[in-house]
Amino acid sequence: MLDELTTAVLLLDRAQRILFANAAAEQLLNRSRKQLAGQPVTAVLGNAPALTQALDAAARSGWFYTTETLLTPPDGDPWRADLTVSPRHTPPGFLIELKAVDRQRATTEAEQRERLHHAIHEMARTIAHEIKNPLGGIKGAAQLLTLELAGTQHAEYAEVIAREVDRLHALLTRLTANHQQIHLHPTDLHQPLEQARRLIAAEYPNLKLQRDYDVSIPPLLLDSARLVQLLLNLLKNAAQAMNGHGVVTLKTRIARQVTLGKKRWRLAARIDISDTGPGIPDDLKEHLFYPLVTNRSGGSGLGLAIAQEIAHEHGGAITFTTGPNGTTFTLLLPIPDVPSAEEPR
Repeated sequence: MLDELTTAVLLLDRAQRILFANAAAEQLLNRSRKQLAGQPVTAVLGNAPALTQALDAAARSGWFYTTETLLTPPDGDPWRADLTVSPRHTPPGFLIELKAVDRQRATTEAEQRERLHHAIHEMARTIAHEIKNPLGGIKGAAQLLTLELAGTQHAEYAEVIAREVDRLHALLTRLTANHQQIHLHPTDLHQPLEQARRLIAAEYPNLKLQRDYDVSIPPLLLDSARLVQLLLNLLKNAAQAMNGHGVVTLKTRIARQVTLGKKRWRLAARIDISDTGPGIPDDLKEHLFYPLVTNRSGGSGLGLAIAQEIAHEHGGAITFTTGPNGTTFTLLLPIPDVPSAEEPR
């Protein structure tokens, strides 16, 4: 019955060790119930004073205790939660309910960003279409100048104009392109991941690429070519953030009870791409996935927008966390339920 709840629930014994975690708690804490079982609750949620206070108050009063607090897990980032602790009498112990305040807010903000992203993308397509027409005239004039100035010292200027027009035309084509038809096939996630890793390793030889793969992830329905493009965009973004030097870690895991869009999935594949760069500036965080947003000289600002678009084509989503010691982009892709298949551990 507890597994049907969307609220994360932990059952503790009298010594405040975890006896059981429901499916929502597995997803919220990113650990399986087997990993959580037997752990002191403070080893999972941290030694937050409000947590200790809530446990003590529930034990003394025999009544539930509710508070909002900042939890500081030893192996993760701090996060704010609505916390309710209730005493259990048979057997003695506690029941803890958790709701991630920040993550609920993030879900709403993500939906708003997606709507705004779509509006900006459509506006960019309209503007790009209007710009393409005069570019054709400029290209034609540059070609005529190249012929007229052939053999003179000014010929190279006309060639520069033609090349820059071609570059702008290619950029505008990417902006105005319609969504590509994707072709989904059962695919081992690590195949496109390895392909993207090898390509980035060849382009950035001074980059250190580390792998931490969960090979138990079952095949997913993927358009391998499109996914390679998505992963290349994320990896290139990480490499450029560190000027081609530093460490990038590619990590795969299974996530449980994931909401993507407005659909709840029992299992999803989680891909983390982490760098050791300086982090994302505060003024870019809210607009990072919008087209044409970049803080890099010469950047088009399309890489992350395209990556998010490909993720949506696969029913997934990309999020990120960032700080002065690096940035992690997380890609979540749904794993369809297959009744005859054994759930990966």
